[in-house]
Amino acid sequence: MQRITLLDAPSVLGWERMREIGSRYCLQLVKKGLEEAIAAGQIASRPIEPIAHLVFGAVCEGSMMVARADDQRAAAKRVLTELSTLLNAFRVPQES
Repeated sequence: MQRITLLDAPSVLGWERMREIGSRYCLQLVKKGLEEAIAAGQIASRPIEPIAHLVFGAVCEGSMMVARADDQRAAAKRVLTELSTLLNAFRVPQES
């Protein structure tokens, strides 16, 4: 599954088509999640478009790192830990 979606599909479909598919489905989900987090007061109101692209890029690159790793479980754990740290940087500070 990883090989087909992350490695083979881009070479068959081409970079532009893969970007179009990613934007239509995955990037829209990231934007929606950010919008909902802002509406819920979980993260500060920020420009959605650049943040969504940055988060989407991090997820894509993290996925590639895991797909190519010798120890995929360990790589996935490291990627998820760092992705969580990245996303927590957007949180609204809790008042004491």
